Amino acid sequence: MNPLPTYATEAAPRVRQFHLFDGGSGPHVLVFNGSRIYAIGPEVERALASAAGLQDEDLADELLSRFGLEAPEYVGDAPPADPPTRSLSLAIAQKCNLGCT
Repeated sequence: MNPLPTYATEAAPRVRQFHLFDGGSGPHVLVFNGSRIYAIGPEVERALASAAGLQDEDLADELLSRFGLEAPEYVGDAPPADPPTRSLSLAIAQKCNLGCT
């Protein structure tokens, strides 16, 4: 089995909250909660990179909050409380058996 190429291991996220990357026009951060991408300045990049480099989840949460990059959880584990019925489908037979007269 071939090991992962170095670019794949180097590009792997270091913390569970975000991933830093250069978007071509400067530094950007992908915040996994909600799949949001932000263009960020150099000071924010340095702070987030330090948390990622240390693999410090608590510091990552604190920095996202400090820089206004946090949001309520978009997708949780709990099922919807009482979802409305939007459509109903009744399948009598999956395919025709040509038994009709």
